[in-house]
Amino acid sequence: MKLRFVLQPLPHPARRNCWEAIRNQPDGMEVWIREPMRTPAQNAYMWAVLDEIASCKKWPVNGRIEHQSKEFWKRLLLANFHKERPLITQDLDGDMVIIASDSSRDVGKKEWEDWMEFLEMVLARFRAEVQEHMEATA
Repeated sequence: MKLRFVLQPLPHPARRNCWEAIRNQPDGMEVWIREPMRTPAQNAYMWAVLDEIASCKKWPVNGRIEHQSKEFWKRLLLANFHKERPLITQDLDGDMVIIASDSSRDVGKKEWEDWMEFLEMVLARFRAEVQEHMEATA
């Protein structure tokens, strides 16, 4: 069973309903309180920006410079946005792998605005690089 309450200012009944739901649960149940997450429209916008980045910028992977997937760009840019350093390790076969940040799931609404601004800045930079390259080769 999963219950979800969005807390509203009093006298809205959401807080009272939430408290009643908690009081009526058996021992061992978990209660989570978190900030609101992004909307479906915000999520769609993120993927549209990542799609455009993926189509306009080539990036070196495994010694080859080529277009990468939206998912690749999400992982790379999330790691950069969070100032994370990827983990370099071995997989189960002993081959070297690099594990970068892969989830935007935990980015709340407050941080989401900064994340979108960061993506838009990256996209603008990549667009400018493409434009400069086109002008230089024309």
